[in-house]
Amino acid sequence: MPSAKRSPRRTAHSGRGQAAIDFLLSYGIAILIITIAIYVILELGIFNLANAPQSCDALPGFSCDSYAIYPNGTMILFISQTTGSAINITGAACSSTVNNTGNFPGTGNTKVQDYLTARVTYPDATLQYGKYMYSDGTAKLSVICYDSAGNAATGNLGSTFTGYVWLNYTSVGLPSQVHSVPRAFRVTARYT
Repeated sequence: MPSAKRSPRRTAHSGRGQAAIDFLLSYGIAILIITIAIYVILELGIFNLANAPQSCDALPGFSCDSYAIYPNGTMILFISQTTGSAINITGAACSSTVNNTGNFPGTGNTKVQDYLTARVTYPDATLQYGKYMYSDGTAKLSVICYDSAGNAATGNLGSTFTGYVWLNYTSVGLPSQVHSVPRAFRVTARYT
């Protein structure tokens, strides 16, 4: 009985077919794994902006103890200071942008720039002479935040606001005309 030989043509064709099946199978499994990973990531909400971390980064000498922003754009901050002397906060501003110089708010609360023409810029009618904070002391500030268009930075519950808070203050022991207006805090907060 003659031995059965495969024709060379059939063997070459079978080899190419096997390579094509291996190629499709390996890439198919890789695509399936990537699809499952993307599904799991989306279900966990990793890319959901509402899950973005909240932060309040303070200038040296200040700390942000707690903070919150409300849907009407009002931000409440509990802050501490360790500047070495008591300070009198005479103004506060909050904006999502900075002006051309990078030193002051881009929109809203711009009166922190000129204390002499607008003495009371802190948005609380009862604070006609400011809010005193002793070194190692704390204070509660309430300030309206503004967006880049100059409107109150309103937002939906769970959405995120990112912006800056400026303080206009004098240090006890210095003349009352000597004001410091630092961009004291960078805040990322969820509307609550």
